[in-house]
Amino acid sequence: MGAGGDTPELDHLRAMLMAEHPGIHIMDTKPYYDANVFNTCEHMNGVLLTLDA
Repeated sequence: MGAGGDTPELDHLRAMLMAEHPGIHIMDTKPYYDANVFNTCEHMNGVLLTLDA
């Protein structure tokens, strides 16, 4: 997910996940997603959280 402070929507989601689901490990990504970000997510069986365009 994008780094904290990037958007209020993701900040709220981050806070909720951290409070209610402490077993979920959140990793910050670069501000702009590229093929490496998508590939890393795929290889780690992760979920990439983004905002609608």
